[in-house]
Amino acid sequence: MRRLFTLVLLSLLQISLSACTSLPQQQPVSAVDGNAVQAHQQQLQALTEWRLQGQLALFDLTNEKRHSMYIDWQHSPALTSLRFSHPLQGTLARLQQTPAGAVLIDNDDNHYYGNDAETLLYDYFQLALPFNLLSDIMLGRQQPSMQQPQYLLANQQPPLALLTGYSIDAGGQRWQVQLTNYRAIQALLLPQQFELTTRQWRLKLRVNQWQF
Repeated sequence: MRRLFTLVLLSLLQISLSACTSLPQQQPVSAVDGNAVQAHQQQLQALTEWRLQGQLALFDLTNEKRHSMYIDWQHSPALTSLRFSHPLQGTLARLQQTPAGAVLIDNDDNHYYGNDAETLLYDYFQLALPFNLLSDIMLGRQQPSMQQPQYLLANQQPPLALLTGYSIDAGGQRWQVQLTNYRAIQALLLPQQFELTTRQWRLKLRVNQWQF
């Protein structure tokens, strides 16, 4: 059973967004105006409650294996809730985190507890994932410890610089982060696809739908 949920929970991350406005013409830049960066980051910081539905895919680069599933992710300051599912198997697991701690419930109704989701995943399944950073990563928010950030300049007024890539050390590993396919969702530019890569793993997410 633990092997099954190791695959389930490691599968953090592919799909295309429908019914959203296309991003205006973009320009890659090596050095961007700090005001343009800050303008977009301020918009993202104001977003405290959201929900996304999409598809996750995990590539085991060492053993050349791939695992995928659907995800329904809801986030608020008081609760982070994830439902992992498969079209034929239904709900595979649920993961919830509150300020008081985290719990994972599998499809056999087994409960696993931890101080937070990142610790829980490591203690029970030996998964060193940067879970506590994922909410910010998915939105395109800057990370204090990120290195070599890259931006894309949206050709609009006022100008906005969108975070598209960086490296970060988390969970004892160096992760390469890529954010692509920004679209306007209720006037807020959000990435519809992101990828996290280490030497052993590649994790992908493609978003079907954002909700605020």
